[in-house]
Amino acid sequence: MARARLRPQARALAVAATLLGAGSLLTAAPAVAAPSASPLGDLFMCVNDSTRAITLAWSFTACPAGSTKFVVFHTPSGATGATGAAGSTGATGAAGQVGAAGATGATGADGATGPTGVSGPTGAVGATGATGATGSTGATGAVGATGASGPIGATGDTGALGATGATGGLGATGATGPAGPVGATGATGSTGTAGAAGSTGTTGATGAGATGATGAQGAGGDRVLAGNVDFVDPADTTGFFGLGGQGMLAPASASVAAVMPFAGTLSGFAVHSQAIAVTGGVTVAVLKGATVVATCTIANGSSSCADPATSVFAAGDLLSVRVTKASGGSAVQYLGFTAGFSRS
Repeated sequence: MARARLRPQARALAVAATLLGAGSLLTAAPAVAAPSASPLGDLFMCVNDSTRAITLAWSFTACPAGSTKFVVFHTPSGATGATGAAGSTGATGAAGQVGAAGATGATGADGATGPTGVSGPTGAVGATGATGATGSTGATGAVGATGASGPIGATGDTGALGATGATGGLGATGATGPAGPVGATGATGSTGTAGAAGSTGTTGATGAGATGATGAQGAGGDRVLAGNVDFVDPADTTGFFGLGGQGMLAPASASVAAVMPFAGTLSGFAVHSQAIAVTGGVTVAVLKGATVVATCTIANGSSSCADPATSVFAAGDLLSVRVTKASGGSAVQYLGFTAGFSRS
């Protein structure tokens, strides 16, 4: 059937009528004047955000509050007509009296919410287009020709094989010499006869004589007595040391004196030290108790002295060595003595 040709205003009214016939949720658009030669403008669908109720509105009317506006029909604007000449301003009429304010009309009751419209059917899915044919594969290019191989170089001449030398002749085997004669075995000597064992003699009787007295002890052997001190302070004038070694001089003879364990004779007293630079030298003496029995002095700049005198000691006597020098001068280091001692 041929579709009727409608003017824009008529088409808008037709859409509105169709929507109004779709269900009770649709509300008619605000009343407008009868269609005329002037366009009515765009037609909008106003959807309430809460109730989903639909209201139609024109471009010159507003959607109700709380609605979202959708364009249903858009009317292209016609060309703007020429502006007419401005008419002359009429005289201002006298101001009319202010009419009395009319009474406020009663608020109409809210209309019932229409039921939700039925959802329209989903459109059919379009058929999938046919797959295009696969293009033909291009021809493979021809393989290039293999280049010619270069000529193989000539093999050099093989040198001549040298002649094999002649094998020497096998020497003749020498004759085996005759075996020497075996020497005669000497005669074994005759074994001598064993002598008869002698008889064991009887043990003699033990003598009844008394044991003889013990003989006197022989004289003791010679010994060497020795002693030394490592350091004598320059300020020291008198000090003592005994047998063996000690670091510094003792202030008294009793502190270092040695007890002689047996009797004997002391002799060959000698003293040795580093060179001594002390005015008047250093005097060293052997004391038996408090008695000097041997003495000698190391002169200034010298390093030794000796006294050949002898002195007899009894077992239990005390022996010590005394050092005497003037105050001042250099320190005396490594001062030592030796003496022979013959046990009685």
